Amino acid sequence: MKKIRKIKFFSNDDEKSRKIEEVLINDLKEKNFQIVKNDEHDLGISIGGDGSFLKMIQNENFNDNIYYIGV
Repeated sequence: MKKIRKIKFFSNDDEKSRKIEEVLINDLKEKNFQIVKNDEHDLGISIGGDGSFLKMIQNENFNDNIYYIGV
C-alpha cells in the first residue's frame, strides 16, 4: 500500500461543499498533508454528490495509481 502525502480536492461550487472542503483542508494541513491543485497527488477527494465523484474520476482518467474518496 502506498503512502498518501499529496491530496487534491474536487468540489461542487455550492457553499456547503466549499465549507466542508475548507474544514478538511485545514485539518489535513495540520496533519502535514500537502494540498495540491496539480496532477501530482496520491488521493483525490470529491465533495458533493455522485456527479462530483464521477467528474473527478473522469478528469483523472481513472488513474489506478491514485486513491479516490467521495464525501
